[in-house]
Amino acid sequence: MKNLTIINFAISTILGLLMLYSGSSKLLDFHNFTEQIDKSPFLYNRFEILPVLLITIETVLGVLLLTHYKRKLVLYFHLYLMSSFTVYIYLMMQKASYLPCACMGIFESLSWQEHLWVNIILVVLNLIAIFIGTDLNKEEQYKNHKQRITGSYNTIRRASPSGATDQMDNGRNSQYF
Repeated sequence: MKNLTIINFAISTILGLLMLYSGSSKLLDFHNFTEQIDKSPFLYNRFEILPVLLITIETVLGVLLLTHYKRKLVLYFHLYLMSSFTVYIYLMMQKASYLPCACMGIFESLSWQEHLWVNIILVVLNLIAIFIGTDLNKEEQYKNHKQRITGSYNTIRRASPSGATDQMDNGRNSQYF
């Protein structure tokens, strides 16, 4: 179970660092980022707030993934965002005659096919982290349930008269029947 925890932690950390890197590189080159968004045939002059919204969402998701706060919920939000990016890339590759890239930093140098594969890999890693996290949650719930039962049994045992528990433990419980 420790290996699964380490894997889940590592995937969440990698995804968080990538989100922070992506958001901060877009923020550092905000003018170029907004120009590229404006050149997109699907997004042209439709959503003026989109660049700020994307940077904010990526940064917040990155921080939350790194702090591991509400990890499973944040992983679902990240999955939605990455799936949306992946579908957008796929649609752009299929339908658009002009392919502007609004990605910044190291992702800017990727071709559209490479970018699609990177996104698919990140979506798969995200799914792995969600499923591992679900198994970890079930294991944790089982441990908590077991501890509650054991704790209740020990509390009842301590509250019973000492002679009664000794006799019950030794099989001499005739005084009760």
